Amino acid sequence: MLEVPRTRSSMDYMNDHTDDFIWDDYGEEVQQWNGLAGAAAGLEDVKQRVEDGGNTYLSYKGVTVKVPLQFQRGDNTISVFTMAKLVQTS
Repeated sequence: MLEVPRTRSSMDYMNDHTDDFIWDDYGEEVQQWNGLAGAAAGLEDVKQRVEDGGNTYLSYKGVTVKVPLQFQRGDNTISVFTMAKLVQTS
């Protein structure tokens, strides 16, 4: 979530600070979390496991959840939200 003054474009701000956000465009959201907020910031890394058939599981602090992928364009966004919920509740 980002709030910027009305006189400034949020996209311009995000493009100027790309390393400070977790992007869902590249399928690297877990690696981005681990680099921004995981071990680099003193927190535990999120672990990702992909099983045959494409089922993806995320683990954090001993809790594992299945990412409810739909095998469609929005799957990376679903992965980011699933990871956020997992980290928030663990």
